[in-house]
Amino acid sequence: DKELVDQLITELEDKPLEEYLKGKLDELGITDADDIASLLTQTIIARLEAFLKGTDVNDSVEEELQELVNDTVTKIADGFKDAKVIAEAVKNAATAIINNINDPQQRQEMIALSLKALAALLGSNDELDGVGHRISTQTISGVGAANVGVAGSVAISVVKGITKAIIADRSALTEGNDINITGDIIITADGAQRVYTTASSSADGKGKANKNKAATGGSTSTNNGTSKTGGTSGTTSSSKTVGVGAAFALGVADLTVHAGIGNYRKVEGASIKITAKARNDLDTVSVAGTDPIGRSNAISEGSSGSGTPAGTTTAKDISVDASVAVSLIQNDVKAYVGQGAVIKTTAAEDTIETGNSGEKVNFYLYAYQSGETNTNASGFAVGNTSSVGAAVALNIALSEVYALFAGEGDISGKAKLAAATYNEDNANALATAMGADLDRYLAKFRAFQNLKKKSSSDPSTNPPGNNTSSLISGRLNNTGSGQGTPSQSGLPVSTNALHAQNASTTSTNQASSTANNSNLTDVINQTAGGGNGTEIGSTVGNALSGGNTDASAQQSQTIHVAAAVGVNVTRHDALTSISGSLKAKNIEALTNNNGNFSTVGTGVAASLMKNSNSIGVGVAISVNQNKARVELGGKITATDGNIVADAELTQNMDGVYRGKYGALGMSGSASGAGGKAGVAGSLAVVVADGVSSVTVLNGAELKALNGDINLEATDKSKLSAAAMAAVLSNGSTVGVGAAFALLYAQNKVLVIVGDDVQVTAKSFTLNAEKQPVTIKDWNLPFELYELFTVDASGGQQGIINVTTGGDGQNKFGVTMNVKAEDLVDIAQLTSFLGSVNYYASAAAGTIIGKSSGGSESQLDLAGAVSMLFQNSLTKASIGDRVVIILNSGDLDINAYSNNNARIIGGAVSVSSAKAGVGLNVAVITNNDQVIASIGKDGTITVTNGKVNVTAASDLDAWSITVWVTLTSLPQPNPDSLHQLMPVL
Repeated sequence: DKELVDQLITELEDKPLEEYLKGKLDELGITDADDIASLLTQTIIARLEAFLKGTDVNDSVEEELQELVNDTVTKIADGFKDAKVIAEAVKNAATAIINNINDPQQRQEMIALSLKALAALLGSNDELDGVGHRISTQTISGVGAANVGVAGSVAISVVKGITKAIIADRSALTEGNDINITGDIIITADGAQRVYTTASSSADGKGKANKNKAATGGSTSTNNGTSKTGGTSGTTSSSKTVGVGAAFALGVADLTVHAGIGNYRKVEGASIKITAKARNDLDTVSVAGTDPIGRSNAISEGSSGSGTPAGTTTAKDISVDASVAVSLIQNDVKAYVGQGAVIKTTAAEDTIETGNSGEKVNFYLYAYQSGETNTNASGFAVGNTSSVGAAVALNIALSEVYALFAGEGDISGKAKLAAATYNEDNANALATAMGADLDRYLAKFRAFQNLKKKSSSDPSTNPPGNNTSSLISGRLNNTGSGQGTPSQSGLPVSTNALHAQNASTTSTNQASSTANNSNLTDVINQTAGGGNGTEIGSTVGNALSGGNTDASAQQSQTIHVAAAVGVNVTRHDALTSISGSLKAKNIEALTNNNGNFSTVGTGVAASLMKNSNSIGVGVAISVNQNKARVELGGKITATDGNIVADAELTQNMDGVYRGKYGALGMSGSASGAGGKAGVAGSLAVVVADGVSSVTVLNGAELKALNGDINLEATDKSKLSAAAMAAVLSNGSTVGVGAAFALLYAQNKVLVIVGDDVQVTAKSFTLNAEKQPVTIKDWNLPFELYELFTVDASGGQQGIINVTTGGDGQNKFGVTMNVKAEDLVDIAQLTSFLGSVNYYASAAAGTIIGKSSGGSESQLDLAGAVSMLFQNSLTKASIGDRVVIILNSGDLDINAYSNNNARIIGGAVSVSSAKAGVGLNVAVITNNDQVIASIGKDGTITVTNGKVNVTAASDLDAWSITVWVTLTSLPQPNPDSLHQLMPVL
């Protein structure tokens, strides 16, 4: 709207748009400025409206005026982003807008445009965002037969991008310069790609594979709970219907970006700039079945209606939905000056812009990589008698980002060398197994959210062969913890992933060993036996192994199992290295590594039918091996300034990751009366092996003739693991809820000066610091656009989506889009408790009522184990035989470690069982080391200064454990329990 734009420009420039443009035209010496300003105003308004509507616009602007139009549009867009500016503009323009728009249709158009502007301000998750190559692979399984349906969906993407801008190697130096110019030498390699791989059981409205953003079962608009495709009709021997859905997605995205001057080249120019930049994003999504709470396109008939509720079909008796998503990404980014190369710059002033405000240098060597990986596996199953939902998400992200100087450099001004990497790595596995009875209740919720409004013989559907399996196994072996067993191509992905990362840790091995011998049986018997002599331990074994325990167990049993495994391995290595000879006025060698990661495994099994058994398992494992390194070797001389080397490492300190767990395992189990067991088990493991280091190599020579030498390495990381398990039963024989959260903190912060090093400067500082994380660093675990969108397509809709494409009174529509993954985000909100360096929490709860049939529950067990193992090293040290000469300052050697740690555990057992057991274990093991030292046989000369050697450690750690056991729970009302379950 012109009035709004005029007010916005007035806030920024003290004059309306047309007057502002006229002034700019006058400055350019343009005649007929009044007429041209009017035309340009119309053009700018049209472009803004087209942007907000997502449409194209055709206009004709003379070339000499294009820059003015573009700059003005940018100024207006920036004004929209400034909350204070837009608020003042809207306030001042409101009366004029309302008075000038009397037509109701125009008024609605204005409202629609305003909503889109709001959505644009909140951001976008459109998969067309970004630059570079976009590659998409999608497969969709079809609809099945009446009695037996089998769906298979396999999507595989293998992409290897290469971008290089180099001056090639030579075998030896030659007489004279290879390249000698009076101007600047700019060498730039910039590569970007985004790869989408989707295997799904349904299609969205545009025929694309549905990524579980708005669930629609099969390839229809109904929500049937299991994917099905054309298969052979028929029945099993017991006349049961069967539905099987399987989805496999594999995404491989490798990217190589190199920029540099090769070995033995001789180059001279006014200034030299060498940059290598890479952006590599990978989305791998596998969906089998249908989100049990995702919005259905059908409209509910209401509670008084008859027939099948909206959004459902008749569920299969036996339903199996398995989903596997695997992402493998590898980045090779390098900016370099090769071995034996000779470079020289001659400019009297620094002219190369680095991108930092106002900073200019004479020589710039820069390697940068950024990337985002999203690996999502979802398996949703709904069955009458048996359902199995399984999901495995495996994400392996590797990067080498190197800025390397191995030649000889004579720089006339400032020299800056830097390597930086920024990454967001996510692995999410979600599995549900529902009884058909519960799905009917959830169908009402699915429909409510509309507030207004190939064959198996086809080669394309065959599972990947041994080459694919070997590729995955190879990456797993290369990134393993070193404690696990090698991966084998013949084993399932989940098994290989857990073995490679040694998920069965020492602690869990001991627990497993104990649980499988007679000692545990004895403990349970002693705890619950009392005077009745009943052997509860034997009852547990019989229940879990299938043995009969009471009369109800003789009846037909239903089984629902949901298992989810998420594994996330990140190894991003950023290195800035000087190994040749470099002379400049002042020299900076910098490395920055901002790593963010999140792994979630959620398994929920639920049915309230009589004689139902539900087992839910959620496993989440994050292994982080990120590094930020600076290495200084050879001969480095600053003639008129400082030598600075700085390495910075952060983990989960950016954006939404400040509010997310590094690993979150969740499980749930709900079952009806008469079943043998309700079990929920969760495991969350975080292993952090990050490194932030500055190393002066043996024999190096550092000289700052008129300045200081500062070496610094820092690490600020938020490492957290949380496990949650809940069991709710109307009267199972055994209820077991167990949660394990394990955190291994093994980061290193190092500033090391090697042996036989020579240092000459005014002052010399070594600083290694582990920095604290506090509640001030916490943020929401989701973006605002995930809450609210306008006219978004299916896969990009927020929880509330407003549509503006109707007519008349139906101009606007509103839909809710609550999905199972949104409930996981709600659980992430509890991470505000973990806004510290180290956090591990485990919570388990079981509630078992007395069944109406009178059968008695035998055991209700809730166990929570949370453990923190600290084995970090913070070290600042000088080696042996080092010669240090300082003429006007101090020698400071500092090693600081300031950490916060929290351990929280809770176990609640509420039941009418003969034995109720609540077990809680919380362990903190602190083996951190903080070291500051000077080696032997060296010579240190400090004139007009002091020598300070300091090592300091500050650990704020506490744990909270709570366990509650209540028995003799009154018999619950089955109807009220049915009403409660959909809410939970």
